Parts: sequence; structure tokens; C-alpha cells
Amino acid sequence: MRLVSLALRMSTCLLALCSVLLLGTQARGEVFREDFNDNSIDPTRWTVEVWGTGPQLAEAHQQLEIVIPGSASGTDFGCKLASNFLLRGDFDVQVDFRLLTWPFSNGVRMGMGMDEQGPPQQGGVERTSFGQDDFPWEPREVYLVGFPDGVHGIMGTSDMIGSLRLVRSGATQTGYYYGSGGWVVIGTGPASTADVAIKVAAWSAYEFMHWDVFTAYDNFVVNSGELVWPGAPVGACCLPEGVCLQGTEADCRTAGGNYLGDGIPCDPDPCGSTPTKATTWGRIKSGFRSTAK
Repeated sequence: MRLVSLALRMSTCLLALCSVLLLGTQARGEVFREDFNDNSIDPTRWTVEVWGTGPQLAEAHQQLEIVIPGSASGTDFGCKLASNFLLRGDFDVQVDFRLLTWPFSNGVRMGMGMDEQGPPQQGGVERTSFGQDDFPWEPREVYLVGFPDGVHGIMGTSDMIGSLRLVRSGATQTGYYYGSGGWVVIGTGPASTADVAIKVAAWSAYEFMHWDVFTAYDNFVVNSGELVWPGAPVGACCLPEGVCLQGTEADCRTAGGNYLGDGIPCDPDPCGSTPTKATTWGRIKSGFRSTAK
């Protein structure tokens, strides 16, 4: 597909640039990180859903890529990646995005939010391109929030790379984008207080302008919150280098860490004041396999 080959060349050039530009958006004391560097979606941590005809989602080139071709069709169509873990109580999550092939006013929405069954009904915090007959009185390229009380906070933008953030506090959620050296509030609305999964997605419907669109997500981070994993219990694991990650006791032992117990969170950090660095279970396991040979 010509779309993919062109966009991949752009992606290679942008990857290093985005890492530098967005470095300041990373929060300390994070409890979960997915950098999509393994080029393979871990089915124990994520669930992929595609609806309609044409859209594609894959972890490749050290990012999560979503392609919506101009030929895509259906009442609704798109892709999402939803967490298998749930977040309980207050939480703070963020993700970086790149718009690699993104025609002006193309009709595609991309965003991060609390997951629901099927196509997104409430997008969460979005970077959206309004298409034909979609909010015709508003700017075409925007940030917005889509919460249970509707779409609001619409503000024009020309950003092709950036970061989105979603914070739940009690029964309220707030969406942000990163700009001008800090987080900017887009809007606040009501939120479910139940345990929820988090999704990142790209989708469209009647407003789609039938142009090829190629987007990517990177650096998904849970800055704070309690992770609840269905099945095997998880807790805080203190790794030898001082990093705290939540995982199962078996994963922790495989990585040479000290498992502190089921349900123990990484926020506040229980692993002491040792300097930390960002990592993932995929990297840790890879390193362990290498030293075990």
C-alpha cells in the first residue's frame, strides 16, 4: 500500500524528533508503561477490536499503527486497543500520538478514553478532524472531549504530534493536551466510578471523506492509579535497578525482582529512593532471556 510506505518513511524521521519533543511530558512515579517497542501486541495485556471494513491496527516500527484507508466502509468503522487491566478509583493516564497521513478535514477521530463495548460512543480525550456535515460551525482540526454529557471543549489546532491525558477524580474526568510547555485543560465531565479499561482508538462514520489516513500511538503511561488484572493477582515488583512495576509474582521472579505482595501498588513508590528509569516487561524478559543463555 503506497499510503503505508510513504507514512513509514515519515514515521522513521519523526520517531526520534517526537521522543525529544515529548520527553518533558513523561511523569515520574508511573505505575504502568507500554512503549510499543516490541512490535508485537501482548494478548495478556491488550485486546484488539476492529469494526467495519478496511481499518487495520498493528504494533510495528516501535509504535501502535492504525490505518483507515479511503475505501473503509460500514455504519461505523475503526480500530481500538483496549487494556485487559482495569483501573480502580482515581487515575491519571497519558499517551503520545502522531498523525502520519492526515488530510485536512478527513473525518477521522482518534482518542483515548474509558472503554465501552463496540465502537466508541464516548471518545474520551480526542484529536479529531471534522469531516463534511460534522460540527460545520467549528474549526476543522481540533482537540475535544467526548464524555457522558456530550462533546465539548472544542478548540482548534494544527498539531500533528502531541500527547493526550485523561484524569479521573471521583465521579469526574478531565481531558488535557500537551502544549506550550505544559498540560492544557480541554474539558471536564462526569465519569463512571466503576473499574474501567482504557482504550486508544481511531474511527469514523458518516463524516468520513474517504481519504487514506495513517495514525500512530506511542508511550502509553499510567501515571497513577490502581491496576486490577482479571485472573492472576498482581502487585508491586521491585526490580534490581530500582524500578517498580506492577505484575504477577511469576513475572517478577523471572525478572529477578522482589515481589512485595498481591495488591501492593507502585504509587507511592515502595521500592525506595533508588533512581528509576522507564522500562517494560517485554524489555525485562528479553534481558533475562539473554543473560540466561
